Amino acid sequence: IQNTFVPHLYHLLKDYKQNIPNARDPEVISLFATLIAKLGQGLEAGISDIFVNLGVPTLDMIKEDFQSFPEHRQNYFILLQRTTQFCFTSLFSMENSLFKTFVDSVIWAFKHQNPTLAEIGLETMLNLLKVFSQNKATLNAFLSVFFLPICMDIFYVLTDSLHKPGFKLQAQILQRLIQAIENKEITSNLNQNSADNKQFVLGHLTQALSTTFGNLNKVQVETFVISMFNSCFTWEEFKTILRDFLINLKTFAEDNDALYFEKREKAIELGKQREEMRAKGYIMPLQKNPQ
Repeated sequence: IQNTFVPHLYHLLKDYKQNIPNARDPEVISLFATLIAKLGQGLEAGISDIFVNLGVPTLDMIKEDFQSFPEHRQNYFILLQRTTQFCFTSLFSMENSLFKTFVDSVIWAFKHQNPTLAEIGLETMLNLLKVFSQNKATLNAFLSVFFLPICMDIFYVLTDSLHKPGFKLQAQILQRLIQAIENKEITSNLNQNSADNKQFVLGHLTQALSTTFGNLNKVQVETFVISMFNSCFTWEEFKTILRDFLINLKTFAEDNDALYFEKREKAIELGKQREEMRAKGYIMPLQKNPQ
C-alpha cells in the first residue's frame, strides 16, 4: 500500500492547495490523517508535502475565527494529533518555517472554546513535549524557540473560564514547561538580556499576570509564581496551587500585601533550598503523567 497505492494519492494534495477555500474537500485532510495513523513512520518522507499542501492553506482558512470551516478545522487538528502520535520523527526534519506553522496550529487548536477541539490541541501539545523530551538536544532546541509562546498561551486558556474543561491538560503542560526551567533543560538564554532563565521566567510571569489581573498585587502574584516553581515536581501540590490561584482570582483585594509577605518569604526560602540541592548535583526527577 505504502509504495503502490499512496503515491497515487499525492495529486489530491496539490488539488487541495490550488482550489479556492470553499472548494477544498475536508475529507482529503481526513484521508491523510487516517494514512498517518495506519502507516506511521512509513509516511515520514511525505509529511512535509502533506503540511505544505494541506496544513498551511487550511490554517489560512481557519485562523481568523473559531467557527468557519468546522469540518476542515476538526480534521486538521486531528491530522496534527496523529502526526505527533504515529509519525513524530518527521517533525525533527521539518523546515523551520513549516514546523513553526505546525506548532502555531497546535496552539490555535487549544485556544478554541469548543471543548473537543481544545482537548485535541492540548493533548497534541503535551505529546509534542513528550516527544522532544526523549532527547536533550531536541528539547533544548524546541523550547528555546517555543517556551514563551506556549507558556503564555497556556496561561491565557488556564485563566479563561470558558476553557475550564481543559484544566488538567493545561496544568500538565505548564508543569512540564516549568520542570524544564527548574532542571536547566533549556541551555539557551530565553532572553538576550538575562543569563538566568529561571529568574527571567519568574519575572516575566509575575509582570504578565500582574498586568493582566489588575485586582492582584505584585506580592500575591510573585508568591504564586514562586510556589508554582517550588511544587512543579509534585503533581497534586502543583495542581492545588494552580486551582487555588484560579479560585481566588476574583476574590483577591488590592491592598492585602501584608497578608502575603510571610507566605512569599517561605516560598522564596523553599526555592533557595531547592537551588542548593541542585548545586550539589541533585536533579529533581520528572514525575509520570497523572492518570
